[in-house]
Amino acid sequence: MYHAGNANLPSVDWTMRDAAVAGNLSVLGATEHTGFFRALQGVELGAAGATVAMLYPGVLALAGNLSFGVGCGIRMKGQDVLIGSGEKDIMLGGIGGDLLLGGAGTGMVRLLSGIGDLDGEHLLLSPYGAACFPASLVVRHNYGDELLSSYRVDDADEGMVIHKHLRFGTSVGCFLRGASTGLEFVTQVEHITDGGIRSAAHTTHLFHRPSTSSYAALNGASDSFVISTDADFMTVDAPLEARGHVGIDGSPTRLADGRLDLAEGHYLLDVADGIRHFGVAYFCAGISSETFTSGFAGTGWAVRRSGTTGNVTATFDEVVVRRRLRVYEMEVQRTRATDGTLWISDSCSGDSVERV
Repeated sequence: MYHAGNANLPSVDWTMRDAAVAGNLSVLGATEHTGFFRALQGVELGAAGATVAMLYPGVLALAGNLSFGVGCGIRMKGQDVLIGSGEKDIMLGGIGGDLLLGGAGTGMVRLLSGIGDLDGEHLLLSPYGAACFPASLVVRHNYGDELLSSYRVDDADEGMVIHKHLRFGTSVGCFLRGASTGLEFVTQVEHITDGGIRSAAHTTHLFHRPSTSSYAALNGASDSFVISTDADFMTVDAPLEARGHVGIDGSPTRLADGRLDLAEGHYLLDVADGIRHFGVAYFCAGISSETFTSGFAGTGWAVRRSGTTGNVTATFDEVVVRRRLRVYEMEVQRTRATDGTLWISDSCSGDSVERV
């Protein structure tokens, strides 16, 4: 119903049940809606004459900030995805799936603050890459097996486990690996042959075992550190020194300071003026002074076996026999010079000796 006397007057109040506006509706004062409000063609909301929120088909654009109270935020499918938790904390979560950061158009996800654990006691990852994993650590490469992991039994037994190879400087060449009884060192050796270069791998095993030394302690358990290799020889490219002695496993033979033990009761001992020999001595070829020349005018002494006859000849300057001298055949040679004349006598041989 339209009445010309009270229409389009700012001083007139209107009360109606339903209204249909075919054009624009402009309200200069406040508008209060106590029922359901529907706007299906778009909405612009603002304050102080400026637009803050714009609603278009499929888009809600904000030109201002969203402010949530404690315990309030954004929900999806009835679950909180962004909500104020406590006075200072904010919780960001999923709705039963994963929380994804970044995407195809994201160059990099950068941390402006550190990432901590559930209780906030440990900094797991700092903005500059410092990392701390107080619970455990597992390292793999290209989705392979475990390469490195941490473990803890107690304060005295905790550390890192290397499950595969430990190399230094490069991913090829020698490496260390664990074995059930010790540590293994593996390296490659190249052999140059007429057919080309042949490579062979060798393993050196370092471990401990119960000692089999002849000098092991008899009043308790004794153990040995063992270096075992599948190579043909073991070479030390520097002087080798040991404290105590150097011996042969399972044998009484050992070399100590000033003493060489060969068997029980058989050894050589360094003394002030030479070497003391304990045990019977057997010489298969001969024995002599450092320098020796045979004959009457010779020097030195010697006991030698003739390579022609097989006889053994002893040459000394003097022989002193305290008790008894037994010979099967004695040949005496004497040289005498008188008044400058040299006489050489015939040699004689004695068949028997009688006591006078």
